[in-house]
Amino acid sequence: MTSLLFLTETPSLSARAPSPSLSLSLPPSLRFIMSASEIEDLRNLLRSHNDDLEKLKKAMSKIMANVYVGKDMSSLFPDIVLQVQVKESSIKRLIGMFTSQYGHLHPETALLCVNHLTKEVMHDPSEFQRGHALQALGSLNLPNLAEYIAPTIKHALTDSSPYVRRHAAGACAKVWGVNREVYEEHLLSRYLEELVGDFDMGVVAVALGVLEQTIPGYRITRERAMRLLKRIGEFTEWQIPQILECIDGKGLCSTEGEVLEVLHLIDAFLDDCSSAVVLHVIKLLEDIVNSVPSEQLRTQFVERVKGPMLFRVKHSSAEVAYWYCLEIPRVIVPMSTLANEHKTFYPAFYDPTYLKKEKSTDCDSALIPLL
Repeated sequence: MTSLLFLTETPSLSARAPSPSLSLSLPPSLRFIMSASEIEDLRNLLRSHNDDLEKLKKAMSKIMANVYVGKDMSSLFPDIVLQVQVKESSIKRLIGMFTSQYGHLHPETALLCVNHLTKEVMHDPSEFQRGHALQALGSLNLPNLAEYIAPTIKHALTDSSPYVRRHAAGACAKVWGVNREVYEEHLLSRYLEELVGDFDMGVVAVALGVLEQTIPGYRITRERAMRLLKRIGEFTEWQIPQILECIDGKGLCSTEGEVLEVLHLIDAFLDDCSSAVVLHVIKLLEDIVNSVPSEQLRTQFVERVKGPMLFRVKHSSAEVAYWYCLEIPRVIVPMSTLANEHKTFYPAFYDPTYLKKEKSTDCDSALIPLL
């Protein structure tokens, strides 16, 4: 079964802000060329702010606005690196965005930026400053700098602040993406596995996401799975599918009593408002029930999931209803148990063609065995 994370309700692509990286993906012939005087004006703004944060913020905003429309700002990189010591978070975020776009063009200058950010991560008393510094470090997508960044991230993975540990776990994915040898050399995956047992649910979710990305088919141990299931209500609807994806349902339970215990822990999520959560819960329960040879458990499972699945077919959007129509014949066996609910599969006049076809197929599967 493919990943169901796309079923979570996300903002439309048109509503998202454009990424600065889009401007760099343009060929040089299509980028806007700024005159030397315009560049010099921006450089003077950076050098003459005299510790006036509002003035510096306005200058950085103007520079990033030029980056967004495709103008080449790479010549300002050395001047912007000099501003990395600023403590104001919004300015730091703008500097991090800029260095992530042009750092590969100035690797030696970027190393100066790494040295300062490393000191902040190690010694700054503010957890938010340490977190912002980690974000900036992780955004430097330079393979040659990964060996300098990895020890700092390893140190941050054991930080006392959950906020810092969360950003450190996310930075591990950046290191893995730019230089896998450094990632393996510093045993970052071992530190991430320790974070799976963290008391902060945000840290656990990020660590599992990185492990799932870096280790294909990653599954957590049974003891940790049961511990997470007991705290599953503390995760958000975006995190629950990710957590359930990392649990191996086939090896989770060996007796009917253990199956009933897991069912008691996640039964309420079958009525969750998120389609992704519901489908991941059904997938996990199906794997658990199939691993325990009990016809009674199988019957109880079908009776329990039948209602939520039919409700989604009737009241969800066309795309979600289509996915449930595909899953129902596989999960609910035999389909004749849905004979009294066959009206749910009657196509509506406003249904798209692909949904009408699938509903008709499911309706036939429910009624034909009774004819």
